[in-house]
Amino acid sequence: MAEAQRALREGDGAEARGWLETAAEQAASGRPDHQALTLSNLGLALRKLGEWKGAISCYERSLRLAQASWLQGRVSNNLALLEHRLGRLPQARRRYTEALALCSAEPEDRLGVARVCVNLAWLHLQSDRATQAETLLKRARGLLPADASAEASRLEARFHLAATRLAAGQKKLAKAELEALQAFRAAQRLGSDEPWLQALVRAVLADVYSRQAAEQLGHELTRKDGERKRDRADELLVEVAARTPFEPGHPCYEAVDLLWLRAEHQVRMGRWEQADEELRRLLLTTVDMDGLDPAVTVRCWDRAAHVLRQLDQHELAAEAVRQGQLAAGLKPSAAG
Repeated sequence: MAEAQRALREGDGAEARGWLETAAEQAASGRPDHQALTLSNLGLALRKLGEWKGAISCYERSLRLAQASWLQGRVSNNLALLEHRLGRLPQARRRYTEALALCSAEPEDRLGVARVCVNLAWLHLQSDRATQAETLLKRARGLLPADASAEASRLEARFHLAATRLAAGQKKLAKAELEALQAFRAAQRLGSDEPWLQALVRAVLADVYSRQAAEQLGHELTRKDGERKRDRADELLVEVAARTPFEPGHPCYEAVDLLWLRAEHQVRMGRWEQADEELRRLLLTTVDMDGLDPAVTVRCWDRAAHVLRQLDQHELAAEAVRQGQLAAGLKPSAAG
């Protein structure tokens, strides 16, 4: 198990898988919690390898075996993370909520609670539930580990990402910039690990600069600052494109999130052709995601319709509206 843990820390999913499959066989007749922990770690290795169905199976088997509340909570969080990645947002929300209750049971699993609070806050922000997210982040802030481990840096980066999104949504852009820079610094400590996280911290920082630029470009006194912020957002989004580990056949919600942020920057800057290109990529990604929350698809089609109107492509805009209505389970209007 020690060798498997080392391989997981080093991001070597293939080596960890080998050790853990052996460990799972050896643990088959052991204590249920030991079996559950081994299966959970095997699920983590499979997740790193992109074998999501196998990872889900391991987590579900682990959850059936786990007896300790803290272990049930951590496995539930791992399962919720995969459902979140697959875009199954209502299911992920329910699973995170269950995980939070389990990790909060006495004796409280402080690290487990912090992880779930940050993950659930991020999901709430993706679903425009700022009040719930703010409550969770306040709870998580006092539970973040203070050591220099990769786990602490990863959690710190994700916490500040969520705090950035919250502040940006509240139009507190100076605070959002500070939070985004803290997320960036925490992610830098991870080196080349966590490519999705590395891409996301850049995209979220670019989003803050984009929002600032949109405010500043319209005023003579702040135009030069706005141009600098716009250019910096452009540079960061080029880095995002280079760092994003898109996997053919494995579309995920991180990709949806990144493409949405890229499209929104182009919309704010009034670059309608570029926005149209980004939204086409986004919609192609959503089509490939089985089980994606329909509300996400509806939002993408609504934004596409807005961009197409700006390009005077009104027939295509009407078709985008119709597709949005279909995604929402509505009967398309006669005008659509």
